Amino acid sequence: MQLRVTDDGVRLRSDPSTSAAIVASLSAGTVVTPTSPFGWRQVSAGGNSGWIAETFLADADGGQLRVTDDGVRLRAGPSTSAAIVTSLGAGTLVSPSSPFGWRQVSTGGGTGWIAATFLADADDAPAPTPSPGPTPGTRFRFNANTPTELQLQDWTCSIRSTMWCLKSIGIAVTPAEAQDAMSPRYCNSAVGLLDASGAGIVAVLRDRWGVQAFNRNPVSFDDVAGWAGKCPVALGGRAWGHWTAVRGFDGERLVLANPGGTGPRFGQQTLDRQQFAALGSFSAVVIPVD
Repeated sequence: MQLRVTDDGVRLRSDPSTSAAIVASLSAGTVVTPTSPFGWRQVSAGGNSGWIAETFLADADGGQLRVTDDGVRLRAGPSTSAAIVTSLGAGTLVSPSSPFGWRQVSTGGGTGWIAATFLADADDAPAPTPSPGPTPGTRFRFNANTPTELQLQDWTCSIRSTMWCLKSIGIAVTPAEAQDAMSPRYCNSAVGLLDASGAGIVAVLRDRWGVQAFNRNPVSFDDVAGWAGKCPVALGGRAWGHWTAVRGFDGERLVLANPGGTGPRFGQQTLDRQQFAALGSFSAVVIPVD
């Protein structure tokens, strides 16, 4: 199996740390070969620190990670030959020591480590043809009943919200296409959306799909209520730490299309005026339609 680098200027480092020496700088599309089947994440758990193979970790609330299987080994280093610090059971919560998981790879320029967020699977088949953007003069029709987009990772709320907006005007897009278009240039696993104003979403809609949109920062509840149900709206709250799409307004509440989870903080199906005030300030991205 090989991997490809997803962005320009990705650093191959001597060790799995952003403070490690840079071995080489790689361009988007560079194919690299993993030196082991695992990526690794440095974590702390129960007073112990060490490394766990990422395949045994899943996202959990509060920025933590959850161990997915029994007998998972916390190791002293990012290698299956490193000493075992302890063994963890399924469901154990661990705290990541940095925002990145790491993958050891080899290239024509040497061997080193790359943050896993800048790597994607590569195979011998050509990359899928991107979904075409609209032809000039396309008149969009907005469907407020487009099915909800639920995110599977805690940092992809802006990606799923952008997907819903595109699908709601008839542009088919897969999660892989949307994530490739938006990450890591506009969002990443450490921060989520890099520009809370929504300007990055406007840029990717224009540059990747040929869709004209605008952002408003800050935006009021009444502004969003006026657009909701008439055109696609993506909405992000700074105190909320979350982006959602808005499908409508029921007279009192904004009806959401990416509630993003099931808990009280991110699991809302709606936002009322009081919640809006508590979770803001908010920014919005709007796709005008006829």
